[in-house]
Amino acid sequence: MLAALPGSKTPACVDVGANPTVRSGRLAMGDFVSARRLFAHGGSAYDAAESFFYVIPTSSRLTSARVTFSPVSGGGKTTTVTTRQHEEAAQWTYYPVHVKLTPGVWRLTAVSGTDRGCFLLHLTA
Repeated sequence: MLAALPGSKTPACVDVGANPTVRSGRLAMGDFVSARRLFAHGGSAYDAAESFFYVIPTSSRLTSARVTFSPVSGGGKTTTVTTRQHEEAAQWTYYPVHVKLTPGVWRLTAVSGTDRGCFLLHLTA
C-alpha cells in the first residue's frame, strides 16, 4: 500500500499538498484533507477543533507511534503526542493521534519503532 501513495521512499520532509494520505519513508500519515477541513470550520484560529491524524507504520508488530508537531511558521508551540492505542483497517494497523494546532506551517515528525517520516502541513483559519 505504501508504494502507491504520494510522497517519498526516504523519510525526508514531504509537503502533503492536497493529498489525504502521504508516505514518508517506511510509514504513511493522514488524513490531511480532513484535518484541514476540521481546522477551517473552527471559526477562528483559537476555536479550531482538535485535528485527527493517523500514522500507518510498515510493521504491524509495533506497539506505539509518536508524532512531534513543530511550527515552521505562524507561531504555536512544539507538541509531541505518543499513542499506544491502535486500530485496524483491512491488514493495516494504524495509530490515531489527536492534537489542537494553530494556523501556520507545521512539521510533523512521526516515529513508530524504526519507521520514521516527516510531513509539512499548511493550516489556515
